Amino acid sequence: MTVIQLRDLFATPTSTCFETSSWMVELGTDDHVVLDLAESDSQRGAASKLRLDTIRVSVLANLISSLDAKVEIVLTLPDDDSLRRQLARTPLLAVLASRVGVVLEHPQLAPWTSPWNPHDASQLRQQLDAADRSINPSQRYLLTLIAPHLRASQGVQREVRGIVDPWLGRRFIARGRSAERSVAMRDLEQSMAELTENVGDHAFPDDLERSPMSTAQLMTTAGGTDSVDRFRVIVMDNGIGLAKSVKRRRGDLNGATALLYALTGQLRHGDRGRGLPNVRNIVQRYEGSSFLLLTELFPERSRSLAAFVDDRGEVVVNEVPLPLRGTLAVGQLAMPALADIHPELFEPDDTELVMTVL
Repeated sequence: MTVIQLRDLFATPTSTCFETSSWMVELGTDDHVVLDLAESDSQRGAASKLRLDTIRVSVLANLISSLDAKVEIVLTLPDDDSLRRQLARTPLLAVLASRVGVVLEHPQLAPWTSPWNPHDASQLRQQLDAADRSINPSQRYLLTLIAPHLRASQGVQREVRGIVDPWLGRRFIARGRSAERSVAMRDLEQSMAELTENVGDHAFPDDLERSPMSTAQLMTTAGGTDSVDRFRVIVMDNGIGLAKSVKRRRGDLNGATALLYALTGQLRHGDRGRGLPNVRNIVQRYEGSSFLLLTELFPERSRSLAAFVDDRGEVVVNEVPLPLRGTLAVGQLAMPALADIHPELFEPDDTELVMTVL
């Protein structure tokens, strides 16, 4: 039995690298998982002041999405709304809601079961007009697309832009406009669209051990009065992984080399292979931005690849002891601040995401 508590997901202000934990390896070997996220069992201060590590929670989501359907999950969710909002800013709640029986025990997760459908007028209204303190997939400063791998690959970029553009417009254009900021919004839209399109290439497992699962999220956090807005994009799937996907087209490329080629634009052919290099270029344009990509290598041996792109465009690829399935991409873009006023997004003391891989 593997037991994971909320304290296992706390952010560590002094940590400067992505660190693996024993539970990440144990999770895939047990047939019984206890996910105890009740803040009363893990509290080290007021619940509203607790901060969770976005990457660790997203890794947990990926590992759970890859478990056999027979694995029993005993789930306890936090009561505190601020903690639930933090969990909502990761793929975890959508992944848990996709597990058989979980929603019956936790009906509050029901909104996380609906796949993204750009033609669903009711869903579109919820995405664009979410309440300020919502803890559902549709929030004032969170956009969640559940199961984008179900959308046709030839049209998914257009569909993503079709929701991201009005979503950004309602939240930011009315608060301040400049030529620099307009370009930044388009860059953000492009990042979300191209990362989501990539899901269709490698979101499907190469066996029947697990059901396909994917999510794409865009959220915002606030800086200080004279600081920049930060936009975070998280895209996850539990498919075959980027390295294997590349190898299907280029049999001469393996592992870290395949990932490096994908990020540096050495796999372009026609209109394909441009997504990750474009994201890298966008990160390079905005000081303080970064991009982390984790993808499976040999999950049965607890080996994955981690690629980190900094705001100089430099790419570092390493192996990490992690049994990840598929791919997890986490990008943080630091956009130009508004000239006159700065909106207060979420809690004003949100910590800055640090994504450095040793």
